[in-house]
Amino acid sequence: METFITKIIKLDNQGRGITYLNNKITFVPFTLKDEEVEIKIIKEHAKYIEAKSIKVISSSPQRTKPICPYYEECGGCSFQHLEYEDYLKIKKSLLVDILKKYLNLELDIITIKNPEPYNYRNKISLKVVNGHYGYYESQTNNLVNIKKCFIVDETINDFLKVIPLTNLKNGYITIRVNREKELLIIITSQDKLDFSQVLNNYKIKGIIQNHKLIHGEDYFIETINDYQFKINYNSFFQTNNYINSELLKILADNIPNNLNILDLFCGVGSLGLSVAAKAKQVLGIEIIPEAILNAKENAKLNNLSNTNFMCEDALKVSPNKYKGIDLIIVDPPRSGLNTKIINNLNSQYLIYISCDPMTLVRDLKLLTNYHVTKVYMLDMFSYTSHVECFVKLERK
Repeated sequence: METFITKIIKLDNQGRGITYLNNKITFVPFTLKDEEVEIKIIKEHAKYIEAKSIKVISSSPQRTKPICPYYEECGGCSFQHLEYEDYLKIKKSLLVDILKKYLNLELDIITIKNPEPYNYRNKISLKVVNGHYGYYESQTNNLVNIKKCFIVDETINDFLKVIPLTNLKNGYITIRVNREKELLIIITSQDKLDFSQVLNNYKIKGIIQNHKLIHGEDYFIETINDYQFKINYNSFFQTNNYINSELLKILADNIPNNLNILDLFCGVGSLGLSVAAKAKQVLGIEIIPEAILNAKENAKLNNLSNTNFMCEDALKVSPNKYKGIDLIIVDPPRSGLNTKIINNLNSQYLIYISCDPMTLVRDLKLLTNYHVTKVYMLDMFSYTSHVECFVKLERK
């Protein structure tokens, strides 16, 4: 096995170290700037190389030992070899560089920290193979068999121990938990399941197999900032309750009173409902029917009568059809917006919430009728390469 000794020049926006081999840019995960490392080539492409660190010869003073034994195999928490404050500084500097490079934007970015960077996730999705459960190894279909996940709520980790008692041998399992420690178990499998040994030991709100309810309810209630949200098993909801709480506060702080608001990709309505009390009207658009049903029920749960929710594909909706919209909220999937939406945005204010800085800057570059007035970086996904951004824009 041929190896090379090289120095890491900087990090890319995924947190990978960058060096050069054979005059090609080379990406080396789990390394830090200025480290001297021994690496081997994993795959060589026409314009770049993927490599693996074999040994850190000269380590950065920022380097620390990850607490997760599956760290390098799983690859999900690509910054866990850093202390939290160092990780946050690097993540912010990478975002600053992206905004400067692609938008020539040099606004001060407001950072919202996660006070609990471990055990913060309220959801986990795992592959199950021959009774073993885990994540796929980074960029492969190899199973990394795990016993617990260090960024997931401990109630979920505790439940992982009893998965073998349910007779689940092969398939997929997603587990969601709320503040009341109630669990929703979602399974895709042809196995004949048996939960009799675990029902009395956990607050299982519902079990769904192959989109069919087999126990309890297909939803639970979550409380964020005194708002209650009914969440169906397949409806989107932010995975970090604390940062979600901060996100809703930031949204309220950045929206003027008495506006007509359009909430695209509204999910169960959490964003629009959290500002409805200060708005004239809120209209939410979402493609998932169950989420729209949840949103309508959530309006009633929170005694909000100035809202309406419609089941449509937000990527195909022209905001021009809704007259008198003052502010539009977009919280799209990681793939971002399309040109149809971008070309039709014409409200006075625009809030863009994104979990991918690269698609964010791609879309912001096309929003030539707007200028950015404020940027927040929220540490929604601690120790991972994913970045949650809140961007406020006003029409020029």
